[in-house]
Amino acid sequence: MMKNALPWKPNKGPRTQSGVAMLTVIFMFAIATVIIANIIMKLDVDIDRHSSVMQHAQAWQYALSGEEWARQTLYEDILASREVDHRNEDWANTSEKFDVEGGYLEIEITDMQGLFNLNSLVNTEGIADVPAVNAFKRLLSVVEVEPALVSTLPNLLKDWQDKDHLSGTERDDYLSLEPSYRPPDDAMASISEMRLLKDLSKKEYQELRQKLFPFVTVLPRGTALNINTAPPEVIASLKNGVSLVNAKGIVDNIESYSKGISIAQFNNMMNWQNQSPPFTLDVKTGYFRVNVRARFLDTYAFLSSVLKRDPKNGEITLVSRDKGQRFIFYYSQGFVDSEPDIFDIDL
Repeated sequence: MMKNALPWKPNKGPRTQSGVAMLTVIFMFAIATVIIANIIMKLDVDIDRHSSVMQHAQAWQYALSGEEWARQTLYEDILASREVDHRNEDWANTSEKFDVEGGYLEIEITDMQGLFNLNSLVNTEGIADVPAVNAFKRLLSVVEVEPALVSTLPNLLKDWQDKDHLSGTERDDYLSLEPSYRPPDDAMASISEMRLLKDLSKKEYQELRQKLFPFVTVLPRGTALNINTAPPEVIASLKNGVSLVNAKGIVDNIESYSKGISIAQFNNMMNWQNQSPPFTLDVKTGYFRVNVRARFLDTYAFLSSVLKRDPKNGEITLVSRDKGQRFIFYYSQGFVDSEPDIFDIDL
């Protein structure tokens, strides 16, 4: 009698074992591929980030060098002439484009004392200066802002600065807003403070940025106006009855003098008659704005600095630096089309 046959078992020989090994290798290779891909991707991101940081750092150094160049130019100017600052001097003709390694540098120096000082609307005692307020109304009319702003904006700015809390738009009006905040009841530190004025809409502020801001500034109260560098719009604001056309003629007359004019000569041009200047006039400047636009590869750096120059020894002091402004110079228009869109900023 035959014994029961043993059950059949699959062959676990070398062929089956080699198949399992192959699957293991493929699996490990797939894992390694994913890991390596992630490492490469992270490296690419890190390289791009570090490259961007390095480009921005280099562009910023170019911008600082532009500020330093302006400081040296202003210092050399006062060594050459301490008596008068005018448009025919070297510092007033520095709006140029300089090529540097990997990009370019643009610098523009502006005489801030040739602009209308918004802090002159209130005197050093914190009381509204009526002649200056009236001059500001004329300036608003000259630059053709909305008629409603001509009547409301001077009072809003006056109340923003004065120490009178009893009339106009005062502290309690701002504290009642949501969110609430306080007006400074003191001199303005920046013209952008106008964005905080009560009842001034965003649309009105944008109009002021376009039409008014090029002709106004904020300087310490009592700072004189340099008649040699004031634009026609500011000249027209100084006296009733002076049109923008008349003011342009006066500015052309001033610029015809290679070394500027004196206050006596300016008074003859203005023919004040029974009127008088709304604030102190001068022919020298102590405050300058330096705008620098630097490009390195695909990165831009913007710098707007305020410099104060001592009229006695020419020492240059940095008052402020602003990296948040965006601007372009008139001689750069040909470069705009080929550059990134960096000017569409909502303020």
